[in-house]
Amino acid sequence: MSPLEVLRFHIESELGLLSRLRPYAGTSLDDCIADLSATYEALERGEGERNFAVVDAAFSIIYLVRRWAIEPEGSLATSGKMSAETAKQLRDAVLGWERSLASALGALASGEDP
Repeated sequence: MSPLEVLRFHIESELGLLSRLRPYAGTSLDDCIADLSATYEALERGEGERNFAVVDAAFSIIYLVRRWAIEPEGSLATSGKMSAETAKQLRDAVLGWERSLASALGALASGEDP
C-alpha cells in the first residue's frame, strides 16, 4: 500500500489506529504503531506521493492521537482506561512521526529530495 493508503486505513478502518483508540478496549496497539512508524519513515525518505492529501492525513493522525491519548485533558488520559505504558508508547511514537513528517515537509519545501 502507498503511504496515503496506509494513513487512510488508520483513519477510516475499524482496524486502524483511530478506531482502536475510540472506544479504547485495552488491546495492543503495537501493530498500528509499527505500521504507521514505517509509513512516516517512508514519507521522510521521499517514498510515495507528497501532496495535500498525504500531509492532511498524516497531521490528522498525529493531532487526534495527541488530543485523545497524550494530552492530560484528553479523553483517554482522563478516563484512566489506558495504561501509562501504552500512553508512553503512543507519546514516543508520535514524537517520531512528527520528526519524520517535519523532515519530509522541510525537504519538500526546499525542493530537495530527502
